Amino acid sequence: MKNLMLILLLAPFALCAQESMGYPMFTNIMLTPNMAEIAELEAGLKEHNQKYHQDGAAGARVYWVMNGVNSDNYVWTMGPHTWATMDEMEMGGDHFDHWNNAVLAHTTGTVTHTWRFYPDKSNFSEDFKLKYLNVFIADMARFQNETFMRVVDQVREVYAQKMADVPYGIYFNTMATSDGMDFAWVDFFDKMTFMGEGDEFPAWFEEVHGSGSFPKFLEDWQTASVSETTELWMYREDLSGLGADVAAADRQ
Repeated sequence: MKNLMLILLLAPFALCAQESMGYPMFTNIMLTPNMAEIAELEAGLKEHNQKYHQDGAAGARVYWVMNGVNSDNYVWTMGPHTWATMDEMEMGGDHFDHWNNAVLAHTTGTVTHTWRFYPDKSNFSEDFKLKYLNVFIADMARFQNETFMRVVDQVREVYAQKMADVPYGIYFNTMATSDGMDFAWVDFFDKMTFMGEGDEFPAWFEEVHGSGSFPKFLEDWQTASVSETTELWMYREDLSGLGADVAAADRQ
């Protein structure tokens, strides 16, 4: 049922992708470390990424989760890639064995999600360097796709007028899950002061959308979503195959 809902939700934005089916995606693997073997896990991630994931569609980065139920977990992220480029990657043999023996052997569990990236809904207007990510994830209510996207677009309008210098990405899970991870909005920033700035969003929202519009926004969000969570991630360049530089041209 959720697959159907996602198809209905994404249909308005998939028309151009139907021509080539080459839409960009990111594969995220959440790694829960064996706390007694963190040094071995980090060494394995570094070696694996330097050996197999240094460039192109197979390029990978590693993030460390700073808060919440996933605190101290690692997120291995590959992409942007497409379904077609995954066919071209060497997934078995030594590559597979190295992942199992050098990485998975030092974890107590993993969770994998493949996220479709929407460049036209995101803001990567300038090049920047990765450091911190504010990851907002929502569980979408069934059959509320129109309301959900209206809410997202309203937030995008506020960012465009009040926070135009903040790079962000919008992503939808490509496959149905039961863990509430349907939609992700990711802010990228380089100083923790970003998190401590005064919450002016309600006032900004009403400046952009009109006086009294914020309560209706909250009602719509309550209707369109089941739950949400926010995590802070820190980029670990020392463990990654790809560097910190994110080129705007690569996210268009």
